[in-house]
Amino acid sequence: MTWPTHQTLQDTEDYVQFCLQSYSQEKTYRWVIELKENQQPIGDISVVSLDERVQAAELGWVFSRQWWGQGYLVI
Repeated sequence: MTWPTHQTLQDTEDYVQFCLQSYSQEKTYRWVIELKENQQPIGDISVVSLDERVQAAELGWVFSRQWWGQGYLVI
């Protein structure tokens, strides 16, 4: 799945604000994926569905296109 990149600084600021606000929800789990050597953010990963009844979680992740296919998330 792909979607358009942020076209403006405001798009990015809105997304960051959305992420920050989501932390106030009880069951929000979201992390930045960054390069180990220089802490450059290259994507994020989050729990998109959590079923405590069966102790299962569905993860979702996204990487900047330049990092696709480089083995950073191999399942």
